[in-house]
Amino acid sequence: MCRFLNEYYMKKNKREIPTRTFPFILCFAEAKIRQLHHQMSRNGKLCLQQLILPYGLINGNNGARHALAREIPQFKKQFPSVRISVRPRIWPEQTITGVYSDGSHLSLDINRLSAQAILAKAHMLVHTANDEVRYFNAQTRVLERKSVQGAWNPWLWITDYAEPRYATPKWDRKLTNQEWSHYVKKYATSWEWEERAVRDGIAQTSDLHVQYTQEVQKRWDDNVTKNLPSDVEGNIAEMKKRAAKRVYAEPPTHDEYVLFSTPDLRQMGNEAISMLRRKQAVKLVQWWDKRREQLKPP
Repeated sequence: MCRFLNEYYMKKNKREIPTRTFPFILCFAEAKIRQLHHQMSRNGKLCLQQLILPYGLINGNNGARHALAREIPQFKKQFPSVRISVRPRIWPEQTITGVYSDGSHLSLDINRLSAQAILAKAHMLVHTANDEVRYFNAQTRVLERKSVQGAWNPWLWITDYAEPRYATPKWDRKLTNQEWSHYVKKYATSWEWEERAVRDGIAQTSDLHVQYTQEVQKRWDDNVTKNLPSDVEGNIAEMKKRAAKRVYAEPPTHDEYVLFSTPDLRQMGNEAISMLRRKQAVKLVQWWDKRREQLKPP
């Protein structure tokens, strides 16, 4: 070590190293070699090739902006081979990323860190090679496993929906009279059950409305109809007084109009039942048209 330093000093300065300064130069050389050994370098080059820093003018980490102004230039002077890549973003990510010579990368969190702490993170990235022990197994092989179905795509299973999974039955055989009567009776009973269920559901709601309607009509006959003649006479006398004074009556309010425009719920229920029956008849006709195409008469 001493001989190597002496030869190097003679080439530079054309003379030997002075005796007084030799220990200091030796200590400086050992510290420099220790520093280079501590920094992850292979074949004379740093493993860290690029340092990616996020930057936001307004948003993001405040320490990252201070580090870009003060600490990162000093870091660049110390490690000139490392390329500093600044990525401006509106909402920058809170990580600092190092890209290494083998193509791998390592990200460290810098959320709510100061500029000195970000500089320490950068030194941590310099002092590692991001090596990974990769064992020999099926996941680390270069050979890719090929799927029988081919490359995956979002429509891999959707395309199978329209394809029939089973063969459609064919109605080529002629049915006997007993089979015809059996199928007709079977479907007729099923439709009768459905019609009965619809009729019962309508009756549960319509019977209650019919009862309320009858009760309201009875109250009207008992309380209003008896007083109608006297009300008419009083109204006519009031209208004559207003006509003499040239004071015209105001139009009836909505509440007064509603009293004499009650809907007939019985008629509405009958219309709903007829509409449901028409729909059932149309469906029944359509169903028999489809079966007539499939079934041939005996």
